[in-house]
Amino acid sequence: MLELCLFDLDQTLLDTEDLAELRLAGKRNADPVYQQQLRVQLNRRSNRHIYTLQTLNMIRLRFPQMKLGVFTRSPSSYAQTVLQWAYPTFRWDVVVSYEDVERTKPSGDGILLAMQRLEVADLRRIVMVGDGVSDVRAAYHAGCWVVLNKGYWPAKPQNEHWWALERVPDAIISSPNELIRVLDNPEPFLPELERLLIGAQRFTPWGRFDRINHFAPEERGIYPIHCAGRSFANYESLQRRQAWHDLTAAIQEHKNSAVFPAEWVTAVRTFINPILRRVDRIFVTVVPHRPGRSARLEAFLQQIQTSYGGEAQARERGLWFVPGLLAYKAGVRSNSNDHLKKDERFANVRDHLFVNRPELVHDDALYVVIDDVTTTGSTLIYAKKYLQAAGAGDVTLFSLAKNISDVE
Repeated sequence: MLELCLFDLDQTLLDTEDLAELRLAGKRNADPVYQQQLRVQLNRRSNRHIYTLQTLNMIRLRFPQMKLGVFTRSPSSYAQTVLQWAYPTFRWDVVVSYEDVERTKPSGDGILLAMQRLEVADLRRIVMVGDGVSDVRAAYHAGCWVVLNKGYWPAKPQNEHWWALERVPDAIISSPNELIRVLDNPEPFLPELERLLIGAQRFTPWGRFDRINHFAPEERGIYPIHCAGRSFANYESLQRRQAWHDLTAAIQEHKNSAVFPAEWVTAVRTFINPILRRVDRIFVTVVPHRPGRSARLEAFLQQIQTSYGGEAQARERGLWFVPGLLAYKAGVRSNSNDHLKKDERFANVRDHLFVNRPELVHDDALYVVIDDVTTTGSTLIYAKKYLQAAGAGDVTLFSLAKNISDVE
């Protein structure tokens, strides 16, 4: 059960895009003249509420033991004036604003301060609700749940909105009404593999696979990669969230395994099966092992094929599992172990990855390429580029987990 729900203020609780200058002017400014100017500007619009007073009261009634608060980068004078104007009869349990912490968002210090003030000890009982990447980063830094409300984004989302999706929040909603269901239990809203690992029920008939756009250096093309979860990297800024994240622990545990959890297989099948309904033939392959390394993902591919009843039964369904479709030339480096930077990763894969079995590339088939953890997307991107250059009709990229890097 969640004990504390913290809301971002601007563009989460209220639409305040037109107040940017007044917001900045509120830093350490408790002048009544300033506050009156702010109220005048607030009154010039009647449709500011994203979360209405009625909705907040409904949340409080539905979850009487849960504390409700605000964590905002906005100055205290601004925040208090806006909140009083918007919700004059609502009592917030805590409000953390710009002046209350030395480091505001994307640091999670404001969340930790709210915990301290309200004596909430368990990070797994706290959720941050926001609309942008700074809210997601702050929640990850603090180590709590995060809900991204994208229902009130502009018609043309800005970079910070895409960056928020790129970090794969725990739950993504489009309206305040959906939040009540998340607060009741956030686990069903998780990405599919994470949900499977903890045994939570599925909120929708289909699994959640986030489609994240990746880009190759010096190209304008977009390469969508579908991910089934997250892997939190080993940075100090992520230690609190990493400590209770099951998929991150599972990936580390199976780093050198040849047999993988059944949930991993189920996640891949959940992703592939709907595609089978609209295409006649799918070739499924994996990012190849590097020379001298164990063929981990090739073993995983064999495990998936076995789950379909073996090679013959899989092919009857239109599934061809091809572990050696792609390969690396000698001399390829390890992107992670050698700590290669982004451009170095792309160059490393570009110069060493190749289509090993071109006779299996057809223009009337769909190809699904599987990786375990995606960081820059370089390996999957070049897998798609080289398969298409060899004549593949369509290529879909899939990763068990999206790497979440340093949020500070």
